[in-house]
Amino acid sequence: MGKHKKLSKLLALPVLALGLLLVLAGCSSNASGGTRDAKTKSGVLSSAQVKKNINGH
Repeated sequence: MGKHKKLSKLLALPVLALGLLLVLAGCSSNASGGTRDAKTKSGVLSSAQVKKNINGH
């Protein structure tokens, strides 16, 4: 069992680092805003976008 404990401790750090990297990558892609073209830089919809949303389905 000693060899198994050493192996699990050896693999724990790279697995945690990879998980953290994936979480950070996911958060950074969400923070950039997926609908940037529909909004202005301040995050407010333009008049044209509001009219389009009202007349939309």
